[in-house]
Amino acid sequence: MNKLVPANDLLIYFDGSDTVAVVSKSKRKFRVKKSYLDRISEWSSSRSNKELDQVDLDLVKNGILTRKSDYYEWEGDRESLFAHFNIKDYSNPPEEIIGKDSIKYKSLEFAKDKIVPEKFRHPNCLGIVELPPSSMNDIPDISLRDVLQSRMTCRDFRGKSCSIEELSTLLHANFQWENKAGLDNLSKNNLSPLNAVFRTAPSATGLQMHEVFVGILNVENTENGIYHYRLESNKQILQRVSNDFSDDILIKATRGQDWAKGLSFVIFLVSDMKKMWVKTRTAKGYGVAYLEAGHISQNVQLVSSALGLNTWITGSFFDKILEKILVIDNFNHLFCPFLVGVGYSHPSRVAEVFC
Repeated sequence: MNKLVPANDLLIYFDGSDTVAVVSKSKRKFRVKKSYLDRISEWSSSRSNKELDQVDLDLVKNGILTRKSDYYEWEGDRESLFAHFNIKDYSNPPEEIIGKDSIKYKSLEFAKDKIVPEKFRHPNCLGIVELPPSSMNDIPDISLRDVLQSRMTCRDFRGKSCSIEELSTLLHANFQWENKAGLDNLSKNNLSPLNAVFRTAPSATGLQMHEVFVGILNVENTENGIYHYRLESNKQILQRVSNDFSDDILIKATRGQDWAKGLSFVIFLVSDMKKMWVKTRTAKGYGVAYLEAGHISQNVQLVSSALGLNTWITGSFFDKILEKILVIDNFNHLFCPFLVGVGYSHPSRVAEVFC
């Protein structure tokens, strides 16, 4: 029998008047004639046992049609399979990766030639808060071992307010720290960073693609609301973009995770894909956004622990609701992959539902 089926990593879309078939694993793209598209549809619906002709052989040769036994084993849904293959690189490397083929060379050339995208500036401005000056010296002198041992995800917060100085120190340590040695090293190699200020978390090619939004719930002398964090003349600024933020709003957005109640504030990490598109427009860059958010969130948690604060993290939320809360729903290049809640927990640190 000659039973064939469309490959389960096959994606078909329309580009103007053309039909494009993409084999996700190999990244091969084909503009498909109507006769070929009809044959794909025929195999998909009727599972014909007729003899194979040249059209069938062409489709098999290019990985568009396959035998059922050649299906990739995958327990996730079809969309997750596409994502799985699209963020991976299955291309064959050259036999020798030297000179201009090396990633080192290409990265250096990219760093010299890259065009700095415009810094995102939120159009809403309902008020400005200038945070008090802070430095790394404001973090208690505690060993890394002790910080690692004290960090844990908490789910039972007290609703206690934190000081604006603690918030300033946390933001400074993660998003304002100036690495003078790093900047000098770039200058010596005729390279230009996308940002004049380094962050303490690593970033692909120094792109620093994450905007920071702060949801204030219980911070001394600071109105509740959503704020966009930015730097101006080396000062930390919180620009209020919405007054509409509360425990109930956060719990609804995070799919009913009611242990979010009682936080002092929330750090929302918002990926700006315009920065990643400077380097790559492939799905690989989308995966990097999540990796980078993970690096940042770990640092936020460790600094919080050093300051005696507790944290709760989640990547589970209704994106549509969250984007409206952050007032970024009209910016398609922005999305929030992760958030970190910060506050003071009860001694148990764990909600009763887990006991």
